[in-house]
Amino acid sequence: MFRLDTLESSKNKIIQSKYTTTWDDFLKKVDLVPISILFSMASLESSNLSSRFAELANNIYGRHDLASCKLNVDCVGAIGSKVRLILYKNLADTIDDQVRYLNRHWAYKEFRRLRYEPRAKGNGVDGYAISPGLFRYSAFGHRYGDILRTIMSQNTSWVKYDNMDMFVNDPAANIILSQRN
Repeated sequence: MFRLDTLESSKNKIIQSKYTTTWDDFLKKVDLVPISILFSMASLESSNLSSRFAELANNIYGRHDLASCKLNVDCVGAIGSKVRLILYKNLADTIDDQVRYLNRHWAYKEFRRLRYEPRAKGNGVDGYAISPGLFRYSAFGHRYGDILRTIMSQNTSWVKYDNMDMFVNDPAANIILSQRN
């Protein structure tokens, strides 16, 4: 069990980290990604989970790997290409990795800022509203958010899950998430 008195100590260590300067900066990087965004991205990137990589590698987001990966162990290759995509054990691992990627990679700083603003005001996060922050995810650029919004509009039930309480298998994250409520 994670004790609250260690949370203050953890806050101070995080604030002193070279990667994060404030507690708010840290919270921006450990927040949940709305379900509507995760589902819309998976739908788009894997042709509704029917792509070869979705079926063979559980790779529903088109995440690439380094050319040095072990083919058919850590990654799978695209036919007629040097492109290699990450091989995941299951969809849960894929989604965990995608959330981690969106929370950490420099290219999604705007996405994290848009997600943090309603949180800072005590409001829920709307995947439809923050999807434009993912403009660096795809060669579509700023159109990528519009494409995700179109997918969300066609699958309106996904949005209702954007602010549901979730169990995260990480004691520190559970304390952080519980502090937001």
